[in-house]
Amino acid sequence: MIAGGFLGFIMIYEARAITLAEINQRWVRTEMSGGVEMARTTFYRHKLAIEEIFGILIDCDQRNGNRYFIGNNEVLREDSIQNWMLSTLTVSNVLSESHSLHQRILLENVPSGGELLRQVIDAMKGEHVVQDAVLRRRHRTGGKR
Repeated sequence: MIAGGFLGFIMIYEARAITLAEINQRWVRTEMSGGVEMARTTFYRHKLAIEEIFGILIDCDQRNGNRYFIGNNEVLREDSIQNWMLSTLTVSNVLSESHSLHQRILLENVPSGGELLRQVIDAMKGEHVVQDAVLRRRHRTGGKR
């Protein structure tokens, strides 16, 4: 799924209820759009992908001017891998949305975060005990023992 689908979701989340025309107005103002509106079919594909990947339902209130809204807000308050992924993608999309400002934005480097996570998951799969002190030491030393 391209960034536009997540950006559309973010627009719905921020507005609480928004029409497809309003989503397109905001979308066209982003650098990612290239000035081209998002087709209705593209929006629906992204809507289904967001539901499939994150379990977030984007519903439409046809009695209120076809306004889209998040139909199960409680999912956004859960501690889950899907919410962590959504949060990560949201940050990525916000940064991508304003690529022209990239030289003015400084991000903190997370050294070996992915590698450390992979080691912990491998240990858990092998039913090994992972101690917090070992994790902190390996993280500080870049994975060296």
